[in-house]
Amino acid sequence: MKILKRIGWFLLAILIILLIASFILPKDISFEKSIEIDAPKNMVYNVVSDLNSHESWNPWKLNDKTMEYTYPGNRKGENATYSWTSENSGNGTYLITKAEEGQLLESKITFVSYFHKLYSILVIYT
Repeated sequence: MKILKRIGWFLLAILIILLIASFILPKDISFEKSIEIDAPKNMVYNVVSDLNSHESWNPWKLNDKTMEYTYPGNRKGENATYSWTSENSGNGTYLITKAEEGQLLESKITFVSYFHKLYSILVIYT
């Protein structure tokens, strides 16, 4: 009986720690990664701003043969978008939110998890 009581107190302590951590820890996580591409900016911009080319270099698509794309509208530049469905990688959308010819491209990737939770990533090419 003593051991059950100790296990109960231990589980309660873990629950309290998790509850306190959920209020203290940040809701958003941020990280940065950058790479240098040995090519002219205009060439890189033309590749990443044209959604028709994404299937040929997108690392998720290259590793997941079940991924299917849908292009509801514009496929190049600002407001270009596509969505995907996949048995292995889940579902999501990609949207170019800001485009400045040859200079800047901002995009938002939204992943829909199996629990219908949305996860978004902001990607900036400069």
